[in-house]
Amino acid sequence: MARSGNVALKAEPFFGEIDGKWQTEIQDNLGLPSAIWSSTTEQWLDGKELPLSFKSESGAVGRCPLRIGIVSTGLIVSGDEDGEIRHLINKKFAVVILDEAHKARADRSGKDGTRVGEKRLLAFMEKIAANAQSVLIGTATPIQLRAEEIHDLVAMLAKGANDVLGIEGSRGWASDACMGYLTGDMLWPVNPTDQWACSAILYRLQPKIQFTSGSQRRNLPTTR
Repeated sequence: MARSGNVALKAEPFFGEIDGKWQTEIQDNLGLPSAIWSSTTEQWLDGKELPLSFKSESGAVGRCPLRIGIVSTGLIVSGDEDGEIRHLINKKFAVVILDEAHKARADRSGKDGTRVGEKRLLAFMEKIAANAQSVLIGTATPIQLRAEEIHDLVAMLAKGANDVLGIEGSRGWASDACMGYLTGDMLWPVNPTDQWACSAILYRLQPKIQFTSGSQRRNLPTTR
């Protein structure tokens, strides 16, 4: 995972640890070996749960011995930011995959659901996405409470990739505005400049979300 050609997969934990389903699926369908990170023993394990690194070495999480490393999202949500998380946060990856992506949420405790920050998983993924060549997220429930949650996920994918939502700081990154136009809650602007900006952002936003077999899948452009 220390090399830019590696793949990091953030998977949902099973009773605190990830079970072997991801390793089995990757091996059976792609014929590729993968390593899974054990937060309990702080070491990498292969598909037979045999150790690939020494125990009790948190820094090893950033040095996966195989090209594909699987890490529990529970580590990101509940782990020590000065421990394993800091060894991952600045790594560069070829591909990052986040399962159950709807759990990467913004803090919308402001007035009328205004976004005031990011919760731990989303904050982590925004930093990771900025250093990744491609990012793939999967979720069957992209909206939990508010339509803006879709924009939060797409904005996370846009980190380091201006072709997704435009340059950060532009109109396209204002979630309340662009989602209001998309849902029809806001009237289309009269100003030609605003019309052009809204048309451009909605063109970028809509094709990026694909619903297939009850799951949402989004892959960044191959040019990223």
